[in-house]
This record gives sequence, C-alpha cells and structure tokens, in this order.
Amino acid sequence: MLDRLGHARVDVLGFSLGGAVALEMALLQPSRMRRLILCNTLANYRIDTWRKRLEAWLQMFFVRALGLRGTAALIAKRLFPDPGWAAKRLRVVDVVGANSPQVYLASIRALIGWSRSIALARCTRAR
Repeated sequence: MLDRLGHARVDVLGFSLGGAVALEMALLQPSRMRRLILCNTLANYRIDTWRKRLEAWLQMFFVRALGLRGTAALIAKRLFPDPGWAAKRLRVVDVVGANSPQVYLASIRALIGWSRSIALARCTRAR
C-alpha cells in the first residue's frame, strides 16, 4: 500500500488493536517507519495470566450478551474514564460498534496467541 501511494517512510499511529498491527508492521518493515506511536495497546496478547484469561472470556461473553455496541460502550468507559472524554467514548462505540460481531470475536481469538514482546526487546537492545 505504501509503495502504491508513493510513500517510502511514514509515521504510524496504532491505537488498541491497531497498535498490534502497527507494531507488527514496524518489526517486519522497520525501514518504512519514520515514527511509531502506540496508544492503549500491548506487545503481548497471550493468555498467560488468569486476569488475561478472564478479560478475554468476559469480552467474548459481553459481545454475545450485549452486542458489539454495548460491549464497545464498556470498553470505551474503561479506556476513557474522564468525564470530559465523552466524545472519545462515543467515537469508540461508533467505530467498534459498526463492525461485525463475528469478525470482532474472530480477531479476539486470533490475538489470544499473538506476542511480539521478545522481538521488541531485541530491537530495544540493538539500539
């Protein structure tokens, strides 16, 4: 896509799941990155603690019980707890809620085994 758009190097902002995508891109194509900004994301989504297991299970449960918009509202409240951030919470509900629940659940299942912690640690030590 970057070649097609004629961009050799770019600034990339990854938010939430997009942070995992941006991190993967940075690790696979570091020469394409001018800057990488990560927000509300993780380098490790592996289910390696009871808390992560509970959180993944609850998120899948809430999608089925409340629908994606209802689940997005819960997520948004947790991501943006400040009362002044109401517009941000609404944006999360609109963006996440517009997705297919089946695709959203599939992405959660796919992320459960994803981790780039070791690769990221190698990058920071190499500098």
